[in-house]
Amino acid sequence: MSQSKSLCPVGQTMCKNEAFEVKATCGDPVILPCHFSGVSESASVIWQKSSNGNDLVVHVAMEDSIGDGQNAWYKNRTMLRPDWHRANEATLTLKHVMLNDSGTYFCYVRLNHLKSLICSTVSLGVNPEL
Repeated sequence: MSQSKSLCPVGQTMCKNEAFEVKATCGDPVILPCHFSGVSESASVIWQKSSNGNDLVVHVAMEDSIGDGQNAWYKNRTMLRPDWHRANEATLTLKHVMLNDSGTYFCYVRLNHLKSLICSTVSLGVNPEL
């Protein structure tokens, strides 16, 4: 996994704006990293995938719940750690990776009703089963 980063402060929020390259094998789970820092009374995260000019919603979470709008392709295959908003980690686990999951993913974090920031850009490459 390779990465680059620059800090982007917004109010009390710090977003590392990290870029990662992740490789996975069909059928395995994969971790898509996303980290931020800041104190939050209200937090939400949206993971999106850019696909043929469209943004597919991969996962939506608010403080203590999962939001609506998730693309059916990702239904029952994604999860964040339960305490993501307190741990300042919106790292996504994508289960049962498939070839069509290859592409670029963006992690948007919004704290305290401020503007959403891209905190992570992940390029996922999926290899067929060996």
